[in-house]
Amino acid sequence: MEHIQETQRLLEQVFAHYQRVVCWFSGGKDSTTLLSLLRPWSSQVEVLAVVMDNAWPGTRECIEQHCAAWGFDNLEILAPPISFPQYVQNYGWPSQLIPTSMFGELPDPFYDGGPKLASWWHCSTLRVIWPLVQASQEHQADAVLTASRKSDAPAHGRIGPVIEAHDVGIAGWTRYDPLHPWTTEQVWEYIDSHGITLPDIYKWKRGAQFEFADCRECMFNPSIATWAKEHDPALFAEVWPQFSPALKRMQALAKRELELWEGLDG
Repeated sequence: MEHIQETQRLLEQVFAHYQRVVCWFSGGKDSTTLLSLLRPWSSQVEVLAVVMDNAWPGTRECIEQHCAAWGFDNLEILAPPISFPQYVQNYGWPSQLIPTSMFGELPDPFYDGGPKLASWWHCSTLRVIWPLVQASQEHQADAVLTASRKSDAPAHGRIGPVIEAHDVGIAGWTRYDPLHPWTTEQVWEYIDSHGITLPDIYKWKRGAQFEFADCRECMFNPSIATWAKEHDPALFAEVWPQFSPALKRMQALAKRELELWEGLDG
């Protein structure tokens, strides 16, 4: 298949030009596909994986099993620098209602000490991306491989499969996304054809029309909350009473703000 050959050619170029290559690995469908394609270079790559404190069952086991079976002896499993409960206490519940802010700049001039909501992107950056960046720096990486695809987010579609990051204080490497042009269907076709196992949650993720979080309690969009209510009622019963007050507070603040604009069109 052309998309597989294109990825293989890119990987050949990477390992021909770089000495210290790391792969960011989550154990999900995309990163496991990338790791499988990296098998010819298993002895030349450092695998960095972040396992959440509240990861879906089987995540760590799949990461360790794939690395062992495919000859990736250089595996380092990282932990988030802050637990999920501590993140919620400090910043609020991750939600897509807060549209962005990769840097955690989430001013709330109306904050009155009540329940808080935070940006899902900020939570992902702090708890997942930052430990990977730190570890990559410690390994003195000159190339970083990720399984990001252009369909994952608008930003991924804009930046392309290669990001030059030399001389940037936070990085100092070139990042490659070898699966950048792959479709979701192509990823699943590869997984099926190679008999690759994934954590059990992927039985549900595969048919979902939305993105799951790596954290079990993170219902950052209504589709995930709906899924939990239908398929994991115990999880929903645990999380919703804590998340709902923050959601209602944000709804009330939004309504109050919108009322200030009423009548201006007339």
